[in-house]
Amino acid sequence: MRIPNRLLGGGTLLLALSLGGCYSNRATPPRVMAVRTSSQSQAGFRELESIPFSFQQTGLGTLAFASSRTRVWHAYFPATGMAPKDAPLFVFLNGGPGCATTSNLFSMNTAPYTLDREHQQSPGSQFSKNPHSWTAIGNLLYIDAPMTGFSYNLMANPDVTLKRQAEFDVQNQNPFIDAAQVIRVLLRFLDEHSDIRNNPVVLVGESYGGTRVSTMLNLLLFHEHYGTGVKVYKDATLAAEIKTFFNQGLATSTASVAPEIVARQFGRQVLIQPQLTGDFQNQEAATMYYQDGSIIDQISREAWGLPFLRVGNVDKFTYVTFIVLPFCRRDRYIYTKWAVSPIYAWSDALENFALQSLTSVSAMNAILGDQDVRNIPGFRKEQRTEAYRYHTGGSSMTATAGEDLSEWAKTWIETEEQSNLYQAALLGAQGAGSFEAEFGKPDYWDAHLDTTNAYVFKRFMSNQATAKGYLVSPDKSPLYGNMFLENISLVSTLLTDAELDLVIYSPALPKALQRHTSIVKSVTAVRGSQTPLQTHGTFQVNYVPGSLAPLATPASVTLHYPYYPTSGHSVSSAQPDKLLLDVRNWMAP
Repeated sequence: MRIPNRLLGGGTLLLALSLGGCYSNRATPPRVMAVRTSSQSQAGFRELESIPFSFQQTGLGTLAFASSRTRVWHAYFPATGMAPKDAPLFVFLNGGPGCATTSNLFSMNTAPYTLDREHQQSPGSQFSKNPHSWTAIGNLLYIDAPMTGFSYNLMANPDVTLKRQAEFDVQNQNPFIDAAQVIRVLLRFLDEHSDIRNNPVVLVGESYGGTRVSTMLNLLLFHEHYGTGVKVYKDATLAAEIKTFFNQGLATSTASVAPEIVARQFGRQVLIQPQLTGDFQNQEAATMYYQDGSIIDQISREAWGLPFLRVGNVDKFTYVTFIVLPFCRRDRYIYTKWAVSPIYAWSDALENFALQSLTSVSAMNAILGDQDVRNIPGFRKEQRTEAYRYHTGGSSMTATAGEDLSEWAKTWIETEEQSNLYQAALLGAQGAGSFEAEFGKPDYWDAHLDTTNAYVFKRFMSNQATAKGYLVSPDKSPLYGNMFLENISLVSTLLTDAELDLVIYSPALPKALQRHTSIVKSVTAVRGSQTPLQTHGTFQVNYVPGSLAPLATPASVTLHYPYYPTSGHSVSSAQPDKLLLDVRNWMAP
């Protein structure tokens, strides 16, 4: 689902997993743990230390970096359908990159409360109990990736513009450090909750969250290679932390923790309309859109009585999703919904509704399980003297001229910035009972909540490493699709197929994966729309023999492939009942 809006300055929802006390602006020791119970809802920030890492690639040498300190927001809810100590842990992650989990999967019918306008229990309510809460099938942990949602970074003297500008580059924005930071939050959360520490973990990724989950799983499964520099990313401290985590869980002290052992705990993933193969998906979708009688032709005929004008000398995916669909007044995230304007679509209004509760103290107190956000360290302005989210109050850091960006990425950034301004105007100033009124108005380089941080997106795609030829851009590199294909040989996967999504076009994914020819022999996919019951399809990846060595390469892997005929990009918003049932059945022994 689309996530607009650099929102309404100030604060961040903070999950202080330490017990009480003042919240320091300095990093805390990484493995000083306070034991917590898994039977209570909890929310706050985890502060992470600066992380040293490097990139290395044949012919290019080594680039060494250190990330900035960061406060990462997460919220936990215990299972209700079984004892929490016996329940799996579902970890929810949205994408972008730069987009918040809080305003998407958290708000849209997976948590105990729903902020989805379409699913309120009584007219006029801003939030209500969610009858489709995933607490029925497990414990839930929501994480806003660094610099998204309520999460924010820390630096000395953030008021110095040139110093802030330097913070926006590969040391803080790339798929690997992003995934590594989220893993650290997750492992430390599990360490603090001894009664669920060794429970099965299910990673749930939506949109770019598919790439985030693929990267996380690859880092976990093959941490030894990432600790020694065999892979393009080297993070020795993460590799050591992962090894220690599993050795403690196994009560052993082995020299090596094999991928198969990691997969015993991290053995499932739910991918909701995921971006998995970078630009391959966009290219294959564009080819399908340009075919005679395509869904884009259908939409254009409904709007104007004519097929859409096929322009040749353009990036076809960008042209269709950012020009043709807005011209037809259709929302690219769910094409049966009408757009209010070319820059403000139905999905924007859906999120705008949720944001009213996410920036209300009383609403968040209820939504977080009767916790008082006023007592969560990290929201108040005096606790954010080192906080930053943006380079400036303007758009200079999101200008795309001269950047090594695809046309799709350039247009996404430019459109998102326009949408941010439009939505901020609709929301207006925060009044009594708001975060701003309670915690203080933040400086212009900070904000309480950011649902789409275009600064982050830009530097994931174009940074010091990509400029030197390192294959780490999630938009252009085939690396992340390769990791997904490697992971699924060990990790059971549920992959959604939503009929109405034109951003992640489900029919394009099999062809996109087939372009990974060094690994994939073929992909056999039948959509649920082509089956008698129209509830599930089939999706099978057939491997090139020996392509995953030194892992044993399976002949094929079959994914669970449920079909959602009335869903767009946000399946949990459109068909939350079916999604919950499908996951429940897939998880059943």
